Amino acid sequence: MGAKNTFHSVGWLAGGVVALADFAKGALAILMARGLHLPEPVILIVGGCVILGHDFPIFVGLRGGQGMATMLGVFAVLFPIPTVAALVVLPLALILTHNWDLSCAAAFITLLGLMLLAGNPTRRLVYPFIMLPSIALRKLMQTGDIRHATS
Repeated sequence: MGAKNTFHSVGWLAGGVVALADFAKGALAILMARGLHLPEPVILIVGGCVILGHDFPIFVGLRGGQGMATMLGVFAVLFPIPTVAALVVLPLALILTHNWDLSCAAAFITLLGLMLLAGNPTRRLVYPFIMLPSIALRKLMQTGDIRHATS
């Protein structure tokens, strides 16, 4: 389930289609909440629900994907410029370091740094810190071993 598993099981084309669908799912949830003129705290909760719903779907025993593409869809609508910048930094850092975790950290710092420079309120700055651990938790649940939660 999810784009990463589809890449590994079926191939790049199918994985790309699933990644696009997962990204769209996150983005559309936020766009719909905004379209309903919900207050921002509720919109942030909607984003959290779509991410957690992807990671832990009740229909398959709470065993979903890791939620990266869905989270990127949510972040892209909520924080468009910082998210694009983070997505530029990620592959550049990966080319330079050949280390996925370090590259993700560089992208995350870029995202937060630009959000901070833009003067985002505290609730927006805290939001990525609340959402990103769901990826590590999902990995931990898949492997059953805390040592693999960041690999």
